[in-house]
Amino acid sequence: MSYQPPEAEALISIRPEYVEAIIEGRKTVEFRRRNLKLAPNSRLWIYSTLPTAAVTAVAVVTGVDSGAVNAIWRRHGKRGSIGKADFNRYFLGVDRAFAIEIKCVSVLSNGIDLSSLRTVVDGFQPPQTYVRVPQGHPFLPLFEGAVA
Repeated sequence: MSYQPPEAEALISIRPEYVEAIIEGRKTVEFRRRNLKLAPNSRLWIYSTLPTAAVTAVAVVTGVDSGAVNAIWRRHGKRGSIGKADFNRYFLGVDRAFAIEIKCVSVLSNGIDLSSLRTVVDGFQPPQTYVRVPQGHPFLPLFEGAVA
C-alpha cells in the first residue's frame, strides 16, 4: 500500500532530548498545549531545536487525544518520556492538553539544517510550536528526498 498524503502535514519544533527519545522509541506521544488538528496518517516532520537546529526525523500521526490535563497524563504519561513535575509545569495555566500519538518514525538520512530550509523559503524561521506543510509546499520535496 502506498502512502496517501492527507490534506496537510506539519513541521513541529521539539527539544533535542525529546527528539532522541522519539527516535529511540521511548516517546510515542508528543504533548501540546494547543491542538494541531492533524488527521490520522499525517506526517509530522520533526525539527530538533538548538543546538541541533535541523529537521531530523518524520513520524506518522495515529491520532490526537485531548482532555483535561490530568486525564491526558493518566492515559499517555508513560509514553511521553517526561516526568510528572515537568509535565505539570508545561501545562500550568491551561485546562486542556493534547497528546499527538505517533508511530513509524524515520530518521532523515541527512538532517536538513536551517540554512538549507532558508534556501527553499527565504527568511524561514523555525516554528515556535508548529507550521502546516500543505501539499505543494516547497519544503516537501526537500523533506521527502531526505527520508532514509
